[in-house]
Amino acid sequence: LTLSANPRISSKGWARFAIAVAHSSQLRVLNLDYNPLGDQIAAMLAVAVASSRTLEVLDLEGTGLTNQSAQVFLDMVENYPTSLRVLVLAENDISPELQQQISDLLSEGEEEDNREVPPPLGGHAPSSALQPIREKHQPLTWVPHSSKG
Repeated sequence: LTLSANPRISSKGWARFAIAVAHSSQLRVLNLDYNPLGDQIAAMLAVAVASSRTLEVLDLEGTGLTNQSAQVFLDMVENYPTSLRVLVLAENDISPELQQQISDLLSEGEEEDNREVPPPLGGHAPSSALQPIREKHQPLTWVPHSSKG
């Protein structure tokens, strides 16, 4: 889902959107770049990301964030299981060190997900380990990005 550069969305609108993201069962990529979000809205989004079981990519480039919101995202990826693999924080007032810490933790999580888990002693893996994140009856749909030019 791409919602880039929407400066007229109110704080209330972003709050409602964060609730919808938290409840979404299929959202995998969310591009919110170049929206004037700031730290308060970013904190709401962090809660939504933490509760999402499918969101893998969040683009917050140029959204007016500071180290305060970066610290919230760092705490989230350090302390809570998340599907998030990519968090874009470029063009914000965030220290390179914090950005690198977050990136390293997200990369660690991806490496752990790619490790092969041996089957239990009985020789059969539990069926839940074989299930995809999304339910079988909910196929993913791809929506092409419209290019305006």
